[in-house]
Amino acid sequence: MTTHRICAFLLVAGAMLMVPDRANSQDATVELPPTIASQPVATVARLPPEPAPRPPGLTALYAGFVTLQALDAHSTIEAVSAGHLESNPIVAPFSQSPAAMYAMKAATTTATILLVEKLRRRHRGAAIGLMIAANVAYATVVAHNYRR
Repeated sequence: MTTHRICAFLLVAGAMLMVPDRANSQDATVELPPTIASQPVATVARLPPEPAPRPPGLTALYAGFVTLQALDAHSTIEAVSAGHLESNPIVAPFSQSPAAMYAMKAATTTATILLVEKLRRRHRGAAIGLMIAANVAYATVVAHNYRR
């Protein structure tokens, strides 16, 4: 619900509370601003729909994603300490410090899950597909890192 509709609803509700008990009296009429008076009451008082419940498989995909991110950070740190170079130029500055690597992975994992949760509310299948693709991609990366 937009802010102006919330304000309009509160204004109408407040005006209704201030109306005297003399319902048949001429004094009981309340003039509403034209922008509020033209709004149907159902539009002003409508609540947003409840999001669909999270599918149980998506929770398992989140858990797998978190695990794969931790394994990716660990395998990257191990590979760099063994003398290999990080090939991802975005991650390379973080690969020299384990604390920086784990912090960066925690931040990106959290952001990914929050964005997929937002996507899930409207496009459940796309959210599940995205998490499956991300898990497959990171499983491949982790396997490659541990082979080195």
